[in-house]
Amino acid sequence: MNNSYVAGADAYVKGNFAITSTGVVMKGTGRAFTVNPSELDWGDTIGRGASGTVVKSRHRPSGTILALKLINMNDKGKREQLMREIHALFDSECLCLVTFYGAFLKDSAVALALEYMDGGSLENVVHQLGALPERILANITYQILCGLSYLKSRKRVHRDIKPSNILLNSKGEVKLTDFGIATELHNSVGNVHTHTQNHFNIVVVVSQTSNVLTAVVAFLPAMCGSFVGTFKYMSPERIQHKPYRWVDERTNGQD
Repeated sequence: MNNSYVAGADAYVKGNFAITSTGVVMKGTGRAFTVNPSELDWGDTIGRGASGTVVKSRHRPSGTILALKLINMNDKGKREQLMREIHALFDSECLCLVTFYGAFLKDSAVALALEYMDGGSLENVVHQLGALPERILANITYQILCGLSYLKSRKRVHRDIKPSNILLNSKGEVKLTDFGIATELHNSVGNVHTHTQNHFNIVVVVSQTSNVLTAVVAFLPAMCGSFVGTFKYMSPERIQHKPYRWVDERTNGQD
């Protein structure tokens, strides 16, 4: 099927994912998240950002409060961000990342059904309360690092860690959100044979010298190279257009 979006279509298909009016399916895995829009009570808009509008909603059968993130499908760039976010959250099993309940196609937008965090963003909390006590900051930092550690174990980089993408709730939980520019770590030397060991790519480069094939094994850290994210919170590597892999930890004040 065509990966481009067609207005009025019954489904949006991109790679292994298919998003319909009732849910999202990852082909070949048997996994699906079904969200029936007719079972949702739509509430107020609770946020607007570069990636989309967020609306508070209630799932009537379960009583669960959701945050519906609406992404305009007529914008190609937004479609690419949508798929990165679904890839990052579809099979996530980390308590420090917002829970993904599903997605559905509605008119010219896709609605991502995400966990509602009633404390809002860390940015808003700091604006309202000012400087936070050290013990609270330590707790927040610990949970952020747990989320980053999980992403690292999945060979993923968030690439836009900042206060507005860190959410809190009244239970004291802290969770990362907005994975629209998240990506997988990859090797920067090109299309060669690799496998991963202890977060390093073992690269096997096969060259031909005097008609003899020689395999050379090199250990290179998995890295990214794209210039993306929020400039104010960028690490030195990204500002200098250098490959990076520790960018999330440095954005969080770790080095």
